[in-house]
Amino acid sequence: MANSGLQQTRPRFRSDRAAETWYVSRTARLALMLTHKQARDLVDAYAATAGAAWFRDRNVVERPGYWFFPVGFIGSIGVVVDKATAKLTPFGSGLSLDDWMWGYENGFLVVPVTLRVLSVNDVEATLQVLQDAVSGEFRWRYELRNWLKERLHSLPADFPGQDLNMAFPAFRAALANASFTYEIIAG
Repeated sequence: MANSGLQQTRPRFRSDRAAETWYVSRTARLALMLTHKQARDLVDAYAATAGAAWFRDRNVVERPGYWFFPVGFIGSIGVVVDKATAKLTPFGSGLSLDDWMWGYENGFLVVPVTLRVLSVNDVEATLQVLQDAVSGEFRWRYELRNWLKERLHSLPADFPGQDLNMAFPAFRAALANASFTYEIIAG
């Protein structure tokens, strides 16, 4: 796949200067992008130091901003290499590759994050997802539930310092069911 996600139509600009700035910026970003070979070299180095193995029965997957390489060990189905930053992000093995990619693309694999709940359409479904995902200093589950319910009375509601790494399938389902809307803020 030859940069299919990177090709875009040129937007309309108010001035030639704005168009020139956009073109130079885009060209510079593309020039700084990792090549497939550079990414493969990073993954080979990772595999050598981490004791990981290549899964020969799986293919490398290219997306507009990253590559997925099927290299890992027990508990990992592979790693992602970000084309712009060269950062490697290992995936676990408890979910499908499609789920892991969705989680990566939607910011769930960054730790910590702030979860911002924007709207709630189904309070019970929302509480069920948040009770299993949001961490806090609560001794009993009902205390967490009551605290979440109270926080959801005033939206948007922020929940900083969260590790949602394994919770993203529930958030993906919440989007599909439209039980609530949210955004993930890195850092």
